[in-house]
Amino acid sequence: MEIAIQRTECFGSCPIYKATFDSEGMVHFDGQGCVSKLGSHTYYVPRFRFTRTLKKANEIQFKTFRNNYRIEDCITDPGDLPSTKITINDGVTEKSVHYYLGCMDPSFPELSNLEDLKRIIESETEIRQFVDVEHKELKNCES
Repeated sequence: MEIAIQRTECFGSCPIYKATFDSEGMVHFDGQGCVSKLGSHTYYVPRFRFTRTLKKANEIQFKTFRNNYRIEDCITDPGDLPSTKITINDGVTEKSVHYYLGCMDPSFPELSNLEDLKRIIESETEIRQFVDVEHKELKNCES
């Protein structure tokens, strides 16, 4: 079982990374740009965090969401924003949802749940130590 998250670039200082989180508590973070540590980093967090994250995904009915929420599908386009892809393999099925952050408008109210899930994944995996852009020196970042 595994949860994966990927964030894409923007024209600003958006973190660019891929991370996986498995049921044993292993986190693999690959920082690609606008993060405090570039490259691959593997570490462990308590296993209950995976279970807690999977429970949240089930609560928001992650499996029922569309596979893609593209800029072309949005009512508004606020400009250059990143996208996020979340993939969850619960041991039975695998589901991926890719969404553009600019779609956070009334056309897709469920995206606020995805943003909450993204924040939970970042918190439970402790990858915020790499992607908290406010007080860190960023590597490989065009801003």
